[in-house]
Amino acid sequence: TDGACSVCGAEDPNVCVHSYVEEITTAATCTEKGLKTFTCSSCGDSYTEEIDALGHTEVIDEAVAATCTETGLTEGKHCSVCNEVTVAQTVVDALGHSFGEDLKCSVCDAVAVASIGDKMYTSLEAAVDAANETEEADTITILGDVVINSRLDITTEIIIIAGEAVTITASDDLEAHMFHIDGGALVLGSEAAKITLVAGTATRNIINIKAADHVEIT
Repeated sequence: TDGACSVCGAEDPNVCVHSYVEEITTAATCTEKGLKTFTCSSCGDSYTEEIDALGHTEVIDEAVAATCTETGLTEGKHCSVCNEVTVAQTVVDALGHSFGEDLKCSVCDAVAVASIGDKMYTSLEAAVDAANETEEADTITILGDVVINSRLDITTEIIIIAGEAVTITASDDLEAHMFHIDGGALVLGSEAAKITLVAGTATRNIINIKAADHVEIT
């Protein structure tokens, strides 16, 4: 069958002595087998062989530590060849601040300036945003003098008080109104503790009322 006489070794000119040339006709991938084809350069006879899948080449996606205010990520892995994620990273919740009696976070040194109940906030803007998300009236307690850098939008009923006399000052970068009331109600200050509002150099108005249930300033 190889074209040569088993006795004398003479070759049969009608039988091809194959000379196969190897060619990869389908490349293997990380997950799929490939195919290798062998073709005789003399007569064109051919056959194929499978090529094993290569498997993933994993690299580590480093974990990201959560902070007081930012979420983190667990460690993950992905393939450096095909980019398929082999171990998905999951989100780690932000840790939240740990405020002491001095109102300073023991982890990041951020300072609380306002509170709604037991929840502390490091900016009056964040406290107002949180209050706007509830349907019932919220009372924001200002914990000391505070500077605001963006307009305070009042869209629900919000009461802002303080334990002692404080000042809310608009930064010089605030080019809008300090308070913008649109469909909400604002009670600002109390007889027990006055709240003074100080405009910045670029502030349009201290309070702008588009639509309000009521506004009460002490």
